[in-house]
Amino acid sequence: MFGQVPLLELGGQCLVQSAAITRHIADRHGLYACRGEGRVHCDVVAEGAADFYNSFVPLPFVRDPSARETAIEQRRRDIIPRYLAIFEGLLWEGAGLGAAGTWVASGDTPSYADACLYAAIEWAVEISPGVLEAEAYSALRAWRQAFAALPGVTRFLASPHHFAFPTDAYVAEVDAALGR
Repeated sequence: MFGQVPLLELGGQCLVQSAAITRHIADRHGLYACRGEGRVHCDVVAEGAADFYNSFVPLPFVRDPSARETAIEQRRRDIIPRYLAIFEGLLWEGAGLGAAGTWVASGDTPSYADACLYAAIEWAVEISPGVLEAEAYSALRAWRQAFAALPGVTRFLASPHHFAFPTDAYVAEVDAALGR
């Protein structure tokens, strides 16, 4: 439709736009974990997690090491604490949320919003090791452990499909593919 990637082809239908693809897969495989008003909340949390994640995406492509370190420090100082406080609050909101094993958007069942947030949290921890050790993030710490312990997530994290924070070698590969 827009001549871009990512593109997912399912049964002859071509889907583009990352968020649309993610929601389609979540709906198709029961990963919304809620309906009605809860479904909208799940989307809001997932989009907030995507904003958090996307704040890290350009970092490996900042060429100048000093500028890269400045950008990383800005995220450590401003962006990471802001988003972690929001998601910590979501885990403590409502009946039963905040205990180990509860989920960020639905409470009793993991959803695609949890997967979106997990990806962002992993990159935050990558550039700011130990950030979740602060007492202020006790619910996020428990949530992260519970999410990583889900059997499918455990298998994925151990697989070659798990995509860690991009290395300089990855950046060089992207540059070569794009002819830069």
